Amino acid sequence: MGITVKEVWELKEFQAFQLVAGEEGLDNRVERIGILDYEFAMQNDREPRKWTFRKYDFVISSLLFAKDQPELLLPAIKELREDEVSALAVKNVCYLKLPEEVLEYADRHKLPIFMFGRDDAYFEDIVMSLKNKIQERSNLEWLEHKIALFLNEELDLKGQRELNRKILVNRTQFYRFAYCFIREQEGRIRDYHNYYCLKEDSKEGQNIFYYKGGCFVVMYGQDTAEGERGFQRWKEYLQPMLRMPVEDYWVGFGELHEDPEQLLLAMKESLAAQQYSRLFDKQRTHYHNTGIYKVLLPCYHNEWIQKYSSDIVYKILQFDREYDGDLYKTVKQYVKSYGNIVEVAEEMHLHRNTVRYRINKIRELLDMEEDGSFDLQVSVAILIDELNQWFD
Repeated sequence: MGITVKEVWELKEFQAFQLVAGEEGLDNRVERIGILDYEFAMQNDREPRKWTFRKYDFVISSLLFAKDQPELLLPAIKELREDEVSALAVKNVCYLKLPEEVLEYADRHKLPIFMFGRDDAYFEDIVMSLKNKIQERSNLEWLEHKIALFLNEELDLKGQRELNRKILVNRTQFYRFAYCFIREQEGRIRDYHNYYCLKEDSKEGQNIFYYKGGCFVVMYGQDTAEGERGFQRWKEYLQPMLRMPVEDYWVGFGELHEDPEQLLLAMKESLAAQQYSRLFDKQRTHYHNTGIYKVLLPCYHNEWIQKYSSDIVYKILQFDREYDGDLYKTVKQYVKSYGNIVEVAEEMHLHRNTVRYRINKIRELLDMEEDGSFDLQVSVAILIDELNQWFD
């Protein structure tokens, strides 16, 4: 748990800070804050060190221990690095500029060093602000963990009830969920800063909950409009709660529900719809428009379904490995073309008889020469295998 040095820098109490070294360490994790002042001056080379900081500490100091003794600065920085602190912020009480050797050492070891003025921030404000931010992040991560347990049906009954009331603040209105997952577009970096960022604009309680690179958003009301006009209304609802524009997310909309006890189903619907959006690169998808994937997406990772798929796919791939064949590619296109031999032949630039031979060979491998359910069985197996490849 924790935040990054970059996020700390973006807090209002830290915005006057000037980064002077260690830019490559801005993604260092921060879990606590520490203050260094006179401790280092009391050190004795002949005695064990009397002070230490912990890993992931964000250290602030006025460098009073080294006033008029710049030779103490580099040894202090080296000791901080040995403690694996995340960053150092220096109030320019004693030094307006740090020695070049200190800055070079910090750059080399990716230790961010900030400078700030006498009136830019007070130590007390810095400490309180950072502690509050770390606690906020810890609370968000703990809630995300509880949501994960809930979705995996591993949360006890008491935990389920507590989470239900935490998420569904309004228990009298119809509701649905939207799950928004940040797109991994070229040039976009998804970090904690973009992931965990609640906006304080809800007067009725929290309506956004983070989960695995995205967020669930509770949407109240009975609006069932679809199409572009409907999406524009939902977009106006979603945008104030999201860190980035709605278009930068894959969005999945679940169905409308009235019963608060259907929370688990409602959340899973939006999650599956979003997965469909990612799978077919659609900006948004409604759960009821996902076809056969209504069944496949929520449960494709079930052990029985996985075994069913692997038993079929393994025999096909084993033949391809032994005989350098293309049965798997052919059956994938066969499923995609809904069993249309002519379309498969055209897509793969093959003769129709070649396609028929390969499909018959698969029937033989699976002992389904006379089985009328061949198309159905092989379609389900291939679709499950594709989901495994796509998401896992």
